[in-house]
Amino acid sequence: MHIMTGKKFSGKVILPSKTLYVDEKDKYKIKAFEDLPPIKVEEIKKRLRQHSILGMYWIGIYPWRSIYERHQQWLEWKSTPSGREIQFRDEMTPFLIAKPFEYAMLLVEAEDKNGVPLNIYFTVILMPVNAVIPIFGNNDAYGQVQTLCLGEALLLVVNSGVKCNSVNNYF
Repeated sequence: MHIMTGKKFSGKVILPSKTLYVDEKDKYKIKAFEDLPPIKVEEIKKRLRQHSILGMYWIGIYPWRSIYERHQQWLEWKSTPSGREIQFRDEMTPFLIAKPFEYAMLLVEAEDKNGVPLNIYFTVILMPVNAVIPIFGNNDAYGQVQTLCLGEALLLVVNSGVKCNSVNNYF
């Protein structure tokens, strides 16, 4: 979560993780403790330790200090008794998911080189490497990734020689 001073990013990030940390000295890169020597791990954990009371962190008094919330839309897989379905999510969130996360993608009626329209469902697993750029560095990081992935999937479908008898066949 990103702490704001008024409407401006304060430079502070809350990442309550035992395996990952945000290196503010290295342009807010998300790094793993396992990549450090054991002596450095304790030093960094002590420096980054944030005091919490029952899992709650003191950030300051609203409206001068607050947690940044942003609007995000994405597709994700939902397990159902009949299998997996795509669920559309549209919500305000204060979080940037720092672990690998599965995003569902759907390419609708992409025609292969034989002119057969195909609906392609696929999964993209993303993990941010920076805590600030996906939030404050652009308007819609997920939308940009989705556009790039759908473009690559379309190229794959157009260039493939897949022969289908029905538009309900997927790969």
